[in-house]
Amino acid sequence: MMYSTDDLRQALAEAADGRTTRLGFADVKRAANRRRPRTVVAGIAIATLPVLATGGALALAPGAPDLAPTPDAHPSPLMRSAFYDSPSAPASAPAAGDGSIQQYPPDPSFPVPANVQLIHTGERFGSHEELVMWVQDEANGVQGGLFDAATGRLRTLGYAGLPRPGEFGWSVQELDDRQGGILDFGAFGADDVTVKVKAQGRTAEAKTAAVPGKPGVRVFWVRRTGVLAAPTSAVNPAPNDAVFTAYAADGATLGTTKEIQRTDDRINFEDESKVTGDRMRTGIRFPDGGELVFYFEANAATGLLQAGKLDAAGNVTFLKTLTNVARPPVVGGFYRGIFTVAEVHVRAAIYVGSASKVQLGAEGATDRGSAAWTAHPELRVLWCRTDNQVNAVAYDDAGNVVAATDFR
Repeated sequence: MMYSTDDLRQALAEAADGRTTRLGFADVKRAANRRRPRTVVAGIAIATLPVLATGGALALAPGAPDLAPTPDAHPSPLMRSAFYDSPSAPASAPAAGDGSIQQYPPDPSFPVPANVQLIHTGERFGSHEELVMWVQDEANGVQGGLFDAATGRLRTLGYAGLPRPGEFGWSVQELDDRQGGILDFGAFGADDVTVKVKAQGRTAEAKTAAVPGKPGVRVFWVRRTGVLAAPTSAVNPAPNDAVFTAYAADGATLGTTKEIQRTDDRINFEDESKVTGDRMRTGIRFPDGGELVFYFEANAATGLLQAGKLDAAGNVTFLKTLTNVARPPVVGGFYRGIFTVAEVHVRAAIYVGSASKVQLGAEGATDRGSAAWTAHPELRVLWCRTDNQVNAVAYDDAGNVVAATDFR
């Protein structure tokens, strides 16, 4: 079985949670297996889009929700910046390139740990978001994001890792700045380091900043022109045109990387998508009175199953992305997405097919229910409140079992 980098990184974070013993690769593979779809009676799993069918890989991060809902980003008109140019930062952000640190108060909707320190780059994305970085955790290290000072929304990008001394992180993360240029960011294992990028015969020096609480690690970022890295889903991607080199204070070369990974695929998907179909009301209440709802955000090729909280005024607050599915869904039986939202412990599954009745259950389960995605009624979401192992059954009109699974 093949595993994507995101599969293994997320599995590593989950397997390491609360663990004090050393993790081996076998542990991570087992954790990755637990995250994958299980088979149904006929042995066919639901064909979820392998995060690639939108023309770019969706950098989903289960368990790390974005703030939402807020207005979509409105890209500014394309402007071709000079190779060394750095457009001015948003008025409410620090000056471009100062690498200043800002402390944020705990906020359960913020997609970073409480009291995190954001490294502000001052580099704009589109018209009103800023590239920022922070340390997410020991497993994933430095992560990038897009911060909107006007709304407080922070949208996550990719991970650069926590590099070893004298080495680059996992890869250089790259995104289209939506102003006609390119933004790259990453991390390097040295306190006193200069990072330069060479592309199309020209060289630019990146800006750097110390990483709070991580001596010997600096982040770097640079705005430039050139050829964007292809989306992760590209079948025959063009070779990267940029090379990043790190230099010591005396000019000695510390390391060179040609590995560049596109990191804005999920952002692009979000901004191209909209809520599609009706909300699925569960009747499950949060302590504050809000109701757990499911809904899909979709573009022409892909839908994301989202969990949200519906308030008394009819507004929905985004809580978590559960999984992604192809449009139209492929008939294939059951697919599970297990998740916990705040103080509400819910297990959920997806069924795709022609069954007349589907049911999710577990020992002692309560609040069982299901609803069809009105945009594609052959797809149904099932849920129940439980902390126990769940099972699912699908029946035809005559009450015969047509699919069943315990998801193991």
